[in-house]
Amino acid sequence: MRCRVLALFAALGLMACSGDSATTPATAGEDIPVDEPTIDDDAPGIVVDPLAGLSEGDWVVPGVLPDGYEMIVAFEDGVGGPVGGRVLVGGDDVAEVTIWARTSTDQGDSDAAEEGPVTATEAPSATDETVDVAGIEWRARSIVDDDGVVFAHWLERDVNGRIVMLETIGERDVLIALAAGLVPVPDDDFDVARLSIDDGEFVTVAKLDEVEVVAHGVNGVYCVRIIAPNGSASGSCSARTEPRTPVVAVISGIGPDGSFTAGVAEADVARIEFVTDGGDSIAVEPAELSGTFEHRFWITAESVAFERSGIELAHITYDNGTTTTAQTSAVGWRWVLAAEGEQPQNDDADPAAPPDPGAEPPADLAAALVGWNWEFAGIGRVCGDVWWQQQQLNQRRCTQVVVDPQGIPVSYDPLDRRVTRERREGTEPVAFTLSEEYIDASLLAAGPDDVVYFALDNDWPSPSDVIAVSLTAGDTGRLIERFSALLPIFDADVLAAPTGLVVSGWYDQGPRPSLDAPPVVTWVSRDGDTPSPIPLGAFDDANNLVQAHNWQWRIDDRQVIAEQPGMSAVMPTFDGGFIATYSETTGGMRTELIRGWRDGTVEYVELPLDWTALDGQLVLEPQGTLLVPNGDRFARLAPFEHPATGWDPDLRIDIDAGTVTPVGLDDYLDTIDWPISGQSHVWPWGTSPITFANAVAGPPSSPAELRTIHQESVEDSIVVVTVTTEGFLDDSGHGTRLVMRISLDQPGFRIERIDWASACQPNRGHQDYQASPCR
Repeated sequence: MRCRVLALFAALGLMACSGDSATTPATAGEDIPVDEPTIDDDAPGIVVDPLAGLSEGDWVVPGVLPDGYEMIVAFEDGVGGPVGGRVLVGGDDVAEVTIWARTSTDQGDSDAAEEGPVTATEAPSATDETVDVAGIEWRARSIVDDDGVVFAHWLERDVNGRIVMLETIGERDVLIALAAGLVPVPDDDFDVARLSIDDGEFVTVAKLDEVEVVAHGVNGVYCVRIIAPNGSASGSCSARTEPRTPVVAVISGIGPDGSFTAGVAEADVARIEFVTDGGDSIAVEPAELSGTFEHRFWITAESVAFERSGIELAHITYDNGTTTTAQTSAVGWRWVLAAEGEQPQNDDADPAAPPDPGAEPPADLAAALVGWNWEFAGIGRVCGDVWWQQQQLNQRRCTQVVVDPQGIPVSYDPLDRRVTRERREGTEPVAFTLSEEYIDASLLAAGPDDVVYFALDNDWPSPSDVIAVSLTAGDTGRLIERFSALLPIFDADVLAAPTGLVVSGWYDQGPRPSLDAPPVVTWVSRDGDTPSPIPLGAFDDANNLVQAHNWQWRIDDRQVIAEQPGMSAVMPTFDGGFIATYSETTGGMRTELIRGWRDGTVEYVELPLDWTALDGQLVLEPQGTLLVPNGDRFARLAPFEHPATGWDPDLRIDIDAGTVTPVGLDDYLDTIDWPISGQSHVWPWGTSPITFANAVAGPPSSPAELRTIHQESVEDSIVVVTVTTEGFLDDSGHGTRLVMRISLDQPGFRIERIDWASACQPNRGHQDYQASPCR
């Protein structure tokens, strides 16, 4: 059983779930026969944890419900699994609370890769504070909006390898009261009304042209599906409406990037007019076509569920002709009436100006990353409205960045359609403007041989096309191949695999991407041939595994489970390890960075920024860094220190000869006891030519620097590897290039020759790479 969480907070109940059904909700004050935490009489001062017996498959529920609360519904979204079964409790005059227990330490066997030694390192605390609840410590966080108002709380703690969490948009005191009396209940003994997106009798409740909205529900909570004309469907289960929140969105995302939104309204809501920050309106008239339910349902071919959709207000008209205005909730997905004496903000009178491409970032990166190792990356960033031809509306989009197998970032500016290879070639990087004939283009990947890949939307609801375009000097913008109608529009991600682009469904089991999945788009070279594969980087959430470079690591100590799976990313690194990021769009909205080293050790650190404050995706780089959106540019963050390799890089440059000598390297390599079984067990000197060359060059000295590596075979026992490091924080030199001839026919590898060249800063000498100094 699984659940796909679609809202920013699971407290809102926005999820797609599966499971069985039951009846009889619990009532306020009803006891479940398990004791609350007590002091052990035989061992005074020792707290007895009522959740100590929690096992896989158990639900976690309140032993006693506070006054005004009752069991509303249970979402069967994977009891005992990575997401966990969720219980919604609430009442007519109280804020709802969601409680769940999810597994974060599942382990599994895999023969797909060689497993190195695993040494777990302790994950740092990922919370704002620790609170004592009945003698037991819980991690706590309060979520604050842009005005400094606290609008949500959550508590969590680890119990027997599971994470127990409570969330609410009400008061934290309620969470503490509920947490104090939580108890485990086996599934067979849990007699509460249940909802599932996969089970139950769905009936048609609303329509928009040929698109149907179907629903089933219990206790005022509904599971809703949107069914497209071709039969494809997407669904979710939502929290209920209340008099003060008469309009709730259930699902946004049946079309690309949320082109449809459907939801529930109170039974007497006749019309809803969603108002954008520019003064435009999107009107819907809720209906209930089946005559089955008390509530009404609505659908619009727009994205209105998130604040980033530009929706600020909803003007609501009731059956009796009265009207009111509701403010968009700080977490989106619902519209809240102003409290008595308050007035909702209304910007209709003065439409907002067009988005400023250089607008301030939603978070002050410099303040958030005090003490972290970061610099600006030299990559510009813009955001603004772009016309979306398929859906006939403007869509806010920002600069996209992907990284090619050499480690070179490639950016796409959706406002002016400029594609840039973000490494200087002479005085400028290689760039071109994508032709206007490629409508609704979105940057997918940068593959081998300087080829970039774009997705192109077709008429709704047809799958998207993919184009492969050259990005090399003298040949920019040339179409190499067009792949027709290959990419799905529903719950799946497009991931870079060794031989091409793979479609990975959100609910696919095993590694993502899977080596067993055939590419929907095979990598092509600029001459149309098939290039060499790229390194594998895959994550297996169910088994807590990461695979990279034909090795695998266990990440049992991670604190974040990505919601949805597309919020996970893994990048193989030049040093033979990996860097990964996991972000959650529910709960604390945390982002965890994970670094795996070739000796099997793993490091974890939490990014001190909420997911909502990032304003864009993180971009992982094979040098072990990541690009972070920051207003009108990207910052490069180096969150992990490089381990010692045994040889302290000492490169002596002979400028006249244009060569480099690695002083003492051969002497050090001679001291290594090379195993008979193979060279790959001695990191980094026998791991791979790229890892060896990266170690010889030494780590970059600053996050401002970009490290790129290209390998080229010359003959059977000799490999040529080019290591370029540029972006120096220096007023003279811009970068250096080391071309290494590496011998493979000895225990470990050996340097035969290193050629050296440098490039200078503007007005300080030659701009291309030459074997001469800068001024």
